Amino acid sequence: MPVRRIKLTRSASPVVPEPALIDEPCIDGDMPRGVGCWSEKILTAYNRGKYKVIILSQVVFAAHEELAYGGWAKLLAQPTFPLCKKNADDLVTIGKSLGGLPDEYVRTHLPVALGTLHQLALMDRSALLGYIGAGRISPKLKELEARDLLDEYLGRPLRSRGKQTKLQKWFSEGRRFFLKERAKRMAAEIDLLSSYLSELGVADDTTNSPPTTTLVEPSETHSVAA
Repeated sequence: MPVRRIKLTRSASPVVPEPALIDEPCIDGDMPRGVGCWSEKILTAYNRGKYKVIILSQVVFAAHEELAYGGWAKLLAQPTFPLCKKNADDLVTIGKSLGGLPDEYVRTHLPVALGTLHQLALMDRSALLGYIGAGRISPKLKELEARDLLDEYLGRPLRSRGKQTKLQKWFSEGRRFFLKERAKRMAAEIDLLSSYLSELGVADDTTNSPPTTTLVEPSETHSVAA
């Protein structure tokens, strides 16, 4: 099954977190709420605006906690379920870790991308608030930067950026080699063509200079063609 990505919009959004969407019963009023009920709630949260990931993570986490054994797998298998399993699991982690943050933190400090929030959700709450207080977490934070913060928090070496640097260096060296070889080949082809035209007594009219005729000895022609 193809991976379905969460696409965020920049439209206005309601205040988050939003407990009403989680706590309200479904139309049928069944308690505990089943797969169909949670599927409806998740679809509602999925269609929200800028802070959709935070709102969606709370609803997905609540569904994961409330559904009976096997219910979570049935929810993921619903034809109308808008998430792949990996995104749903990541949202469970985000909802568990970040779902209870005050609204001011969500709006003024947290990024909105799923991958970036998932990296931050793997931190301890106190460490997360410490990074926010130090100004190292903002809405402009990228996933790679969040991964570096997580590596720093866990005491791991920052290897991800090094891998990217090596890959960029490999592509850069390959590009320089390709351009150099192409320039050599073009120069050789131009020399060969010029020699051939000169042997035929045809002037090079690529410029506006007066036409001239250059005679080339046969020995020189053979040496160039070789």
